[in-house]
Amino acid sequence: MTTEIADHITHDRVREQVKEHYSSFEVLTADDVASAILYSLDRPSHVAVNELLIRLALQRE
Repeated sequence: MTTEIADHITHDRVREQVKEHYSSFEVLTADDVASAILYSLDRPSHVAVNELLIRLALQRE
């Protein structure tokens, strides 16, 4: 998900490196997260979803 964490880094060079690093990722959207939650809630009553881990499928090495 989009975050403002890099904006709080006070060291200019590090802040720019962090922003550059994260700009190479396709970020998760609120709709992506909502879809995963709705999927887990829509399971039959005999199915228990105990944990839900949502992350990017592909990340640059």
